[in-house]
Amino acid sequence: MKRETFKVELPISCRFDYPTVVELDQQISEYRQNELGLITPSLKPVPRNTKELPISLTQLELRNSRPPI
Repeated sequence: MKRETFKVELPISCRFDYPTVVELDQQISEYRQNELGLITPSLKPVPRNTKELPISLTQLELRNSRPPI
């Protein structure tokens, strides 16, 4: 797992033991609370019933880097 991203070092087996993002998030949160004493906010779902969804940073960068048509 990426130490720089999550600020924790988990065994690679966690990727297979907890295959979904929610399960992995729970495992990382538990580790941070138990081992490091840190509390992190949980992932929150974004409602999908709106016309426009928030754009990710990557999408924003991609949109800004393309030349206009």
